[in-house]
Amino acid sequence: MKDGDIGTVLYFTVKDQDGDVVDLSGATAAEVTFKLNDNTVLTKDCSFHDRTNGIIKYTVEDDVLTEPGELQMQIKVTWSASQAFYSDAILEVVDRRVV
Repeated sequence: MKDGDIGTVLYFTVKDQDGDVVDLSGATAAEVTFKLNDNTVLTKDCSFHDRTNGIIKYTVEDDVLTEPGELQMQIKVTWSASQAFYSDAILEVVDRRVV
């Protein structure tokens, strides 16, 4: 990914602590939280791409990849008000765009 990317589709496969795919059929919502360079934190809604295979997706908007650096992400999937799953931190690098 590069700074300023818009429209890039990110797919996430939700797995439990044993590495098994989580069936998201009963889930009501999914979101991804972004933190770039330890500054701004953004939370964005995701869509369910393939519920039975635990896959959600997010299409990058213009306010997410605003600068190069370390990008931290975390997924939250909600089933009910009292049941939610939080992923471990996902780390990626956002490269500088060369024009």
